[in-house]
Amino acid sequence: MFEYLRQHPDIFMYPYKESNFFADDLKKEPHGYSQAAIDKYLSRFKGIGEEAIVGDASIWHLYSKAAPIKIKEFNPGTKILIMLRNPVEQMHSLHSQLVYGGIEPLTSFQQALQAEAQRKIAQSIDEISPDVTNLSYKCLLYREIASFSAQVSHYLDIFGTANVHIVLFDELKQDAEATYERVLDFLNIEKTYFSPEFRVFNSNKVRRFNGKFIQKVRTHPANLWLARTFLPPLAREVMGRKMGQAWSKLNSVERPRVSIDIVLKKKLLAEFTEETKKLGQLLNRDLSSWLIP
Repeated sequence: MFEYLRQHPDIFMYPYKESNFFADDLKKEPHGYSQAAIDKYLSRFKGIGEEAIVGDASIWHLYSKAAPIKIKEFNPGTKILIMLRNPVEQMHSLHSQLVYGGIEPLTSFQQALQAEAQRKIAQSIDEISPDVTNLSYKCLLYREIASFSAQVSHYLDIFGTANVHIVLFDELKQDAEATYERVLDFLNIEKTYFSPEFRVFNSNKVRRFNGKFIQKVRTHPANLWLARTFLPPLAREVMGRKMGQAWSKLNSVERPRVSIDIVLKKKLLAEFTEETKKLGQLLNRDLSSWLIP
């Protein structure tokens, strides 16, 4: 949806997806919403022209307990767009993305689920350099992340039903154009003269080679010292992001995600039965298909 919205001439999307600016409670080194942090965040919006809508796509804002409160304080008139999917599929997809991003060290989905309890006790992510991610251990608690009903309810309580629009991933897959038009209606954006390119974005990817060597090069003390000494913060951030994107593109190959073990899938569906029913009641939507193995 981020890619579809950013194509619309009346919508300006924050250039880098996943700013997660307002999810400070999920970070190892929170910025505390300091004025310097806010100024830095706002500086990314300097490319705004005549667009009627300005947006920021950050998945961790849903899971964050602080984000809805801070977003409301920042802009009381904010409209919230939330996309939800089958929680078991969401956990599996998230695990794949975090493994690809070098954040999740456990490549087995089942082992990552089994590690949740220990991670809550340890309150840390083993083996992950702070230069790879500022996300805390909370972002590897897959079951908590996929428990959507309380998260959605939090946003509805703070922003009101008129300012929160829910999109189901299933609907986007079945009819992207109709789903997109409903989003434009919610945003009060004219839809008659423009249609985006409806193609699949963010297909599953794996790394051709282990990224630990590149990670060690990027985070070597000498290289970090050179960057911090001779580059201003913004240039350092932009260069680091571009180098990371370039390497990621070269080292990536699209590959279908390995299916969840059917026994594990049935176990997880049973775990999430009550949560799915609760979410369906909250949204007044039939989510029974989510409980079918």
